[in-house]
Amino acid sequence: MKNVLFTGLLVICLVFTSCGIISNDDLAKMKTDLNLYLSSNGYDAKVDVINITEKRSGDYYGTATVTKNYGNEVVTVSIKASPFFLGGFTFDIAQDQLDLINPDAWKEKDNSTYARSLVEVALEKQYAPRKVQFPGAFDDFVVRKMENQQYIISSYIDVQNDFGVMTRIKYLANMQQTGPGNNDWNMVSFEVLK
Repeated sequence: MKNVLFTGLLVICLVFTSCGIISNDDLAKMKTDLNLYLSSNGYDAKVDVINITEKRSGDYYGTATVTKNYGNEVVTVSIKASPFFLGGFTFDIAQDQLDLINPDAWKEKDNSTYARSLVEVALEKQYAPRKVQFPGAFDDFVVRKMENQQYIISSYIDVQNDFGVMTRIKYLANMQQTGPGNNDWNMVSFEVLK
């Protein structure tokens, strides 16, 4: 009888207060912020319950029970929540955990900035150890999202030649995202423009 009572109290403690690890107000704010995080990243889901089991180095660790597509299917995902500005929270959730909610969400997301950065990293490696410069945020470049997670990048790179003179190389690159991970990308084509 004592074990049953203790187990019941433990479950109540976990569901309502996360055993004093986090206040009820912070837990409610965390739930709101996690719903916002999911919706802003293309996940059609609603957080039902957050269970914080550990606090380490200021970060909270636990699980979130989520109803997928606002329907009947429920999944539980592991989360890491970090306190943020004005009492809010940011989240670090592994991609395999997000895939439990919606395995195809990556197909809807616009990853134009990431596609451009992948091309720039490849070019930087290609021209190393020479000095290279890429256009800034307001300079002349275009990234266009196409169908099937393809991205056309029209831009340039300034590369220092053997005499120390910066030379501008214009290019057109076609990148395609093939899966949800950061390594699930292919360079379909790359062309140096005249």
